[in-house]
Amino acid sequence: MSNYSTSIGVVNTYKPMNIEKLIDHSSLRPDLTADDIKQICTEAIDKAFEAVCIPPYYVQTAVRLLKNSEVKVTTVVGYPYGYSAVPAKVEEIKRALDEEVDEVDALVNVAALKNGDWSHVQNEIDSMTRAVKMKGKLIKILIGIDILTKKEIQRVCEICQESEVDFLAIYTKREGEPRNIKEIKTILSPKVKLKVYQENISPQFAQRLLKEGIERIGCQNALQIIVNLREES
Repeated sequence: MSNYSTSIGVVNTYKPMNIEKLIDHSSLRPDLTADDIKQICTEAIDKAFEAVCIPPYYVQTAVRLLKNSEVKVTTVVGYPYGYSAVPAKVEEIKRALDEEVDEVDALVNVAALKNGDWSHVQNEIDSMTRAVKMKGKLIKILIGIDILTKKEIQRVCEICQESEVDFLAIYTKREGEPRNIKEIKTILSPKVKLKVYQENISPQFAQRLLKEGIERIGCQNALQIIVNLREES
């Protein structure tokens, strides 16, 4: 592994094997059509991505298109702010599982979190995790870290560990500042993996995330990342 540097002109040559298996080919745009989903699934099969992450409405479509592939189907629950009541989220999860989704990215209620209502947050994470694991599927608890304090992030990490979630998934717009991501990685136990979601991630930032040991990246421009990383290998 080569040394990483942020200096201009220095290239990070860190490239884990099977990069594609660390990427969710994601699109949660509100204007997605069935044709868009077909394209996403076709690209995911072609590049052997780990999963596609798409809106709940398209789960059945994606499951059908990916039936004979190894690409998993992921959907979101409570997107984008997690404001739904806990029973409503659990019902969303049950429906997604009935439609044969493989993974669930479930959002924490940001209002409860910012209000310091930790009993609500813990009950929510426990309930959603239990609903997914009862069916033997994988759950990622999703939070937007840009509006959270360090203490709030740390408490969510602790709850995720207590609830034995599979992944903590974090959403950030601050591509140039992965400091919080590195800190989260040090807080989490090895049993809880870390996913970073951003609508569009530059190949350089993707490299930095992979170097830090991030176990999954979700983005809309997955093809660009793969092309750039493979060109440099």
